[in-house]
Amino acid sequence: MHVLADGDPGDGFSAVPANLEDVYFGELRKVALAATATPAPVQAQVA
Repeated sequence: MHVLADGDPGDGFSAVPANLEDVYFGELRKVALAATATPAPVQAQVA
């Protein structure tokens, strides 16, 4: 099992060098998160 984490995921896990598969699935996750992000509402300016 591979875990993508910025920090230590906890006991039982150790850091290993990323391979192409890890990079691929990390990029897919970024795209999926960007696609589901809710854009900020646009507010009309009244002059």
